[in-house]
Amino acid sequence: MTALLEITGLEVRFGGVRAIAGLDLAVEAGTIHALIGPNGAGKSTALNCISRFYDPDGGEIRFEGQSLLRRPPHAVAGLGIGRTFQNLELCAQSSALENVLIGMSPKLDGGNPFWPGRRRRAEDRRARETGMALLERVGLAGKADTPAGQLAFGQQKLLDLARALACEPRLLLLDEPAAGLRLREVRALDDLLVQLAASSAVTILLVEHVMALVMSVAQRVTVLNFGQKIAEGTPEEIRRQACVVEAYLGRVTDAVG
Repeated sequence: MTALLEITGLEVRFGGVRAIAGLDLAVEAGTIHALIGPNGAGKSTALNCISRFYDPDGGEIRFEGQSLLRRPPHAVAGLGIGRTFQNLELCAQSSALENVLIGMSPKLDGGNPFWPGRRRRAEDRRARETGMALLERVGLAGKADTPAGQLAFGQQKLLDLARALACEPRLLLLDEPAAGLRLREVRALDDLLVQLAASSAVTILLVEHVMALVMSVAQRVTVLNFGQKIAEGTPEEIRRQACVVEAYLGRVTDAVG
């Protein structure tokens, strides 16, 4: 196995608060790697550094051996890194299909498919076909023309995932995709993530609080607490570590036992 994503010595400070303290993390290609911990542990901050929304105060982030730290967010997407957001960032007035097409912009020769004057009709037709296939994959094919803001919350979460997949990522960053979902929706998401990892060349870095999902889909788990890595291993190894139970899992033992 080789590391697709390598983080070494990552440091992030917000004023006097040390949000991430010397994080080392290696995500192996072809795996689902979970990043867990209590609220405020630094999980979403780490994703924001990888996708270049935040500039770290120290350390290095490499994707396929290339440093990401001097690249803007749109260039990171072009390299093959897609992501979803803890707080949904959909275009509420645009249709579900249009939201997915926006996610394809880094891969289209002419960029944004909605720019006036585009004459790439064959490319646009292929993009729409791909967009419909992605909506079908997440169970939203029947909602293609529905404005994103009119979708149920669980459907918006799935649309966010479809849009992230639209740039054909080799690395997919998922920030609490199960938050707010009902039990049957979490089970469907579980199946979808396993299918994605098994049927395509996508590697997943998953930030999640729903431990049943984490323990079901992840091959490796890293635990953060107060910005520091306190444990790492397989889900079964993580279950048995006292420091993890004390910091996080102890509050949801019944959900994962």
